[in-house]
Amino acid sequence: MVSGGAQKNLNAQIISNFKIPIPPLEEQERIVGILDKFDELVSDISLGIPAEIQMRKKQYYEWAGKWILFIPWHFPNTQNPKSMEENEKDLSNFYPSLYMHLLEHKDKLSNRNKDETGIRYEWYCLQRWGSNYMSEFNRQKIVWAEMTKDPSFIYNNDGIFINQTCYFIPNANKYHLAILNSKLIYFYMQLIASSLGEGAFRWIKQYIEKIPIPKINEKNQNIVDKIISLTDEILTLKEQNMDSDISEFDLQINRLVYELYELSEEEIAFVES
Repeated sequence: MVSGGAQKNLNAQIISNFKIPIPPLEEQERIVGILDKFDELVSDISLGIPAEIQMRKKQYYEWAGKWILFIPWHFPNTQNPKSMEENEKDLSNFYPSLYMHLLEHKDKLSNRNKDETGIRYEWYCLQRWGSNYMSEFNRQKIVWAEMTKDPSFIYNNDGIFINQTCYFIPNANKYHLAILNSKLIYFYMQLIASSLGEGAFRWIKQYIEKIPIPKINEKNQNIVDKIISLTDEILTLKEQNMDSDISEFDLQINRLVYELYELSEEEIAFVES
């Protein structure tokens, strides 16, 4: 397309012979809009680039350089407690930097609960004895929200921590997950749980622990295996795409759950009515 020997030449005559396709007006306007936005960002570095950075920060977290200290009762001898004086001495010997940091806040920590701090537990420890079940969070578990309309039990084995108002069952498996999310259990919860109005319920411990889950035996093992297999397929699909359609799997699991509980066709029709 260019002419010339040692030095190639691109002149107006050559350019005039170019055939440039013209897109529809709507597409032209879209292209212009993109270029205008790009020009706005790069033409004013003092405005465009910082604005872009700020926008990106909203999409990601940035570590603030701080740590959360988790210190259970009688640390560092939680499993084999000594006297509180010995526990504190071991803390200062084994974790001197941590101990010096805590000493800076001793007055405030000691005044948290004067009836128990320094009496039931060391001044530097967490107040709640329940903190000692932290290891349960690292196990496979089923997690659910307290107040929902439909069953919302999820399976987790990544060691996530939860806050109120959520609950979890440690060491629960995929068989339990399928049962708890089934239509039959939802029907049962409507009979025993307190309603919040508009179809929502409180899925709290006192109701969940009443749910009768069949023990696995030789008679129902085949049904249980099918339920677990279908649950695995659902979890795989959801891991790939949270918007995956699992309605067909739910139907199959519900039928298996009815079979597991030995419901008649008449009873099934009543549950689904």
